[in-house]
Amino acid sequence: MISAIKWVPRGANKEMPMKYQLDEEEIERIKQLTSDKINAAKMEMSETMGDKAAQEASQKSGDVLSKYNLDDYDNENEDADIFNGKDEPEEDPFAKEDESDNESEAEELRILPTDSLLLAAKTEDEVSQFEVYNYEENENNIYMHHDALLPSFPICLEWLDFKPQSEDVNTKGSFVAIGTFEPEIEIWDLDYIDAVCPSAILGASQSEKRQKKANAEYHTDAIMSLSWNKTHRNLLASSSADFTVKLWDLSQLKCLRSFDHHTDKVQCVQWHPIESTILMTGGFDKKVSVFDSRSLQGASSWNVDSDVECLRWDPFNPNTFVVSTESGLVQAFDVRNATVSLFTIHAHDKAVSTFDINSAIPGCLVTGSVDKTIKIWNINDNKPSMILSRNFDLGQVFSLSFNPDSPYKLGMAGSKGIVKIWDMTSNNAVRSSFQTSGYTFTTPQPTEAQPISIADEGDVESDEEMN
Repeated sequence: MISAIKWVPRGANKEMPMKYQLDEEEIERIKQLTSDKINAAKMEMSETMGDKAAQEASQKSGDVLSKYNLDDYDNENEDADIFNGKDEPEEDPFAKEDESDNESEAEELRILPTDSLLLAAKTEDEVSQFEVYNYEENENNIYMHHDALLPSFPICLEWLDFKPQSEDVNTKGSFVAIGTFEPEIEIWDLDYIDAVCPSAILGASQSEKRQKKANAEYHTDAIMSLSWNKTHRNLLASSSADFTVKLWDLSQLKCLRSFDHHTDKVQCVQWHPIESTILMTGGFDKKVSVFDSRSLQGASSWNVDSDVECLRWDPFNPNTFVVSTESGLVQAFDVRNATVSLFTIHAHDKAVSTFDINSAIPGCLVTGSVDKTIKIWNINDNKPSMILSRNFDLGQVFSLSFNPDSPYKLGMAGSKGIVKIWDMTSNNAVRSSFQTSGYTFTTPQPTEAQPISIADEGDVESDEEMN
């Protein structure tokens, strides 16, 4: 299944990604990251089994490893005759690298200025990874560019251009922050392929004993949502199943503030698109909150009928936000009015697990649900009307996202582990609806285009497994 997708702004990545190099410096960095995890695991084992039993288990593991003398593995005699006294075999002329193959591989890795990258959080047969797809819009083609393994089931993705631990705020790159069932946030550099370890980890245990109850320094449960501040680029907000929202400084990999105004799991967090210090959150306590991140007090709240599933600010009206719920409702509210909704739609018969608002076409809203359907809505003048309802054979729909560089293109994914991209303007009903609202489409589409997709047949899960 694919639990989340995220577009990367066009041109943000290097044209030619770099090969990951496992040099001595990188090995030391990995050792440090893994030692923190090992120490945390030992502490947890001690609490579960008792100190004596944990010590015996650790000793037994050490005895097994010492049997193979792995500590001195690299110190063995380099002059040992591994060929039983015979000369080394001559170089096989057929084993030489084919330069044409290398050129072909390099060309496949090249990211053109007209290409768009789409990130996907995927789990198959209990193996989790994030995948990077290259969408060649000119060729109407999509393929997997590269991927990397994750330690746990991924829940959310967020793209950012700030390099972790960078002292120069003007330094830019292309990174993805990933939230999983683990309480830590991994940040990966998208300009490297075949990486085995993230560039940085937020909330990694630096202490001997990690607290299990909510605190002001790190999360203690799954990361549900992430939001990067495009104005204050070193800031990343996260929401968690530990009932808290945290504000991170990427330059120091440090938690700056922790907010606990929710009384249940916090499903969503979003920065305001204009007021760069304002955060919006939504949780399983059936509440949406809007507050200034510079203060721990003074949050405004709106109650909804059931658990919050997804939140978005309206890009054409910064005073308005839209929220979807587990009951299938989609509602809009004005932040200046804490009581009455601007509109309410019974959008789906089941939970509206995802939706997106188009940043280029006013009033264009798309919703997706675990009922397996995707719907296009016109919400102009706060008088919503459904334009289109369709099942794109994604299974339960978990993530929808308009391409910021080609806003007509809609990325879609769900329980079947398939990524699809659809040009929604190829549909006559969509075009006619938004043309009458004042938007002009520049490219005519005489016939409706089918969505393009990439899928691994072995990854398709049955609907029964998801229910």
